[in-house]
Amino acid sequence: MNLRHHHTDSGGPPASMDEIHDGVAVALATVEQQYTANRRTLVTLLASIGQPVSLPEIMEREPQLAQSSVYRNLGVLEQAGVAVRIVTNDGFARFELAEAHGEHHHHHLICSSCGAVEDFTLSSGVEATIVRELEELAHRHGFAPSEHQVDADAPRGDCPVEPVSVVATVNQWGQIVEQLGGDCVTVDTIISGSAADPHDYEPTPADSAAFEDADLAVLNGLGYDSWAQRALDQVGDGPAVIVAGDVAGRTTGDNPHIWYSPEAVRAMTEAITGELAQLTPLGPDAGGYLGERFDAWEASLQSYDDALDGLAKAGTAQRSHPPSRSPTTCWRRPA
Repeated sequence: MNLRHHHTDSGGPPASMDEIHDGVAVALATVEQQYTANRRTLVTLLASIGQPVSLPEIMEREPQLAQSSVYRNLGVLEQAGVAVRIVTNDGFARFELAEAHGEHHHHHLICSSCGAVEDFTLSSGVEATIVRELEELAHRHGFAPSEHQVDADAPRGDCPVEPVSVVATVNQWGQIVEQLGGDCVTVDTIISGSAADPHDYEPTPADSAAFEDADLAVLNGLGYDSWAQRALDQVGDGPAVIVAGDVAGRTTGDNPHIWYSPEAVRAMTEAITGELAQLTPLGPDAGGYLGERFDAWEASLQSYDDALDGLAKAGTAQRSHPPSRSPTTCWRRPA
């Protein structure tokens, strides 16, 4: 009997596309199948993407193919040992090339909440230990091991893609980024309490490294965190930058504590959400999630807006109908 635990290591350099196609043609011939143009298109797609893809993702990239034909051909490629099916819990199987046809040896990290699949590799020492233990286990039970693969399930949160790294200079903006980005961001706030004065702060080497590694930096501006701009100037290929003072249309000399301004905060939430949606690591897949986070943020402010409107209307009514009093009435501030 054979125990299939997903490992076939070619042991050589990555195969060229011509070598992949030649190998696939041979594999299909062993199951009496032809290497048709549509199957060739699928193999080229799987080889070029380099990660497991679902049927909807294949159709998005190759819309000229009929979905029923793609599904049948994936089944044939799987039967021939050319493609490998990875079953997840989101209702969609993922497919990738088998390692014998060009894929390097790897394992899978499977999101237990969203079904996303990512490849990862282990060190040679860990791989050797796994192979040895599996061979001993298989032989004890009368199996002949041929392949192995580790599928690790782990929750990823609600974000459909890997999160991006954001550095905020002060906590007021860092908290807003966390609310808007949710699981799609990891936020490093440099000054998160009152122990340090942002005006006089001197960035540490760790702060400079955080800016260098970040995808997005959120600054206050208006002279409040000038040290951050100096640190960013030292970074070669630095992150995208949002400066609250610029977004709010303020100039140097204005009150820098603009997080107290509802108009400035609203402008910043729009700028942050828009910039996150444009970041390459997130891509279009995160657009819906970020939009939902933004809508939730806006909804949370509705009661605050309603209260302000009520106060404004009450003030207008009071000015329109001042209390009547006689000229001799003395109005005095209570003691």
